[in-house]
Amino acid sequence: MIGVLGLAVRVATVWTEYRKLTPPPPDLTDNTWYWLQSKLVAHGHGFANPFYWYGKVEPHYTGPIQHSAGHPPLYTLYLAIFQLLGFGSPLSMRLASSILGAICVVGVGWLALKITGSERAGIIAALLAAIYPNLWINDGLILSESMYAPLIVLLMWTSYRLIDKPSTWRAVGVGAALGLCCLTRSESQILFIVLLVPLCLWAGRSVGWLRALRNLGVAVLCGLVVISPWVIKNLTTFKHPVFLAIGAGFVLDVSNCDSTYYGQLLGYTDATCSTSKWPKGADESEIEVILREHATRYISAHKARLLTVVVPARLGRIFNVYRPFQGVDLDIFFERRGRWQSWAGLWSYYAIGLAAIAGAVAMWRRRISLVPPLAMVVMVAVTAASTMGITRYRVAAEVVWVLLGGIGVDAAWSWWSRRRASSRSNPAETAMAAASSSPISAVDR
Repeated sequence: MIGVLGLAVRVATVWTEYRKLTPPPPDLTDNTWYWLQSKLVAHGHGFANPFYWYGKVEPHYTGPIQHSAGHPPLYTLYLAIFQLLGFGSPLSMRLASSILGAICVVGVGWLALKITGSERAGIIAALLAAIYPNLWINDGLILSESMYAPLIVLLMWTSYRLIDKPSTWRAVGVGAALGLCCLTRSESQILFIVLLVPLCLWAGRSVGWLRALRNLGVAVLCGLVVISPWVIKNLTTFKHPVFLAIGAGFVLDVSNCDSTYYGQLLGYTDATCSTSKWPKGADESEIEVILREHATRYISAHKARLLTVVVPARLGRIFNVYRPFQGVDLDIFFERRGRWQSWAGLWSYYAIGLAAIAGAVAMWRRRISLVPPLAMVVMVAVTAASTMGITRYRVAAEVVWVLLGGIGVDAAWSWWSRRRASSRSNPAETAMAAASSSPISAVDR
């Protein structure tokens, strides 16, 4: 029922708020990219760069028409299914993403139930996921975060299964889920270290280090197998090595310049920073190298500023503790998330964050592992610190927020119920104690 509510919320906001946000070329955004590339895939043109294909940018912008590593492929493949079914409009893509959001809602509730054994915790967590703006906003914008959120839930669920009963097959499940995450958003590579290694250390206490290391190796190998077809295609297509995506150079180039180090956009991104000085006909990997080198030169010249000021600002932005109101304005203007939606996202982030802290404390007291949710938060922090503090980069932590928030509200509910029950029982206990000390006889009592 709450999953249906989550779908209804997303469909309603898509129809009322995002339906007219049509991204026709030359709107050079990720929204347009995924929409047009899914159309190319459905029509048999492969993962071509849609901006180059449709001739809406400079001819030398990118190279091979038949393959692009602008983004990992999984979300595009999902949208291509709807293209094949005849639902190819931007509105259809938004509604298709809403289905993913509803799956995330149900998954969050299921995960909270499995972690705590409390149906109430599962219901509350699912309800928070259904109405939390920072989750359903992504579903209205044709962004890979829509697919990433339920996959993060899947990854945490497989991780808890491995913690509960370490086995080779459960390690396979973790690796496969992590591979799917990597094929959706490339920063998931960080989880090979910040998630799989702590899982190995945690499991080593109960099953022995040799078996734990074997499970770690199985999970890593399985994750690499899942991503290998895409990686092999990239490595055999471009002049320079490309693994999951070519976005690193582009992201670094627009986040390391004077305006993002010293100006009003400190810790954010500025598209005007990027250089366009690359040879005509260069392929994506060549452009990525040029952009990365351009950014690296700036970073090297401002290293002290980066470590002492810029990185803290990026972390402050991603977790809404540095210039949060400006962050809302940037979400409205650059990210096109909507005015009231962005403000609702900010205040609900704070409210659910407090409940999430209570949930983390409750799990710690019950000795339930916090490794999976903490790994997601660490991944978000590392991503922001090395790139920029944009709200939608926080989606993995948003999933953790509603999950722990539901557990925290359930723990507070249980505490309050026990306290009320205790206060109601006190008068009776007092009366019994008084009666037992009365001088009247036992028969009279």
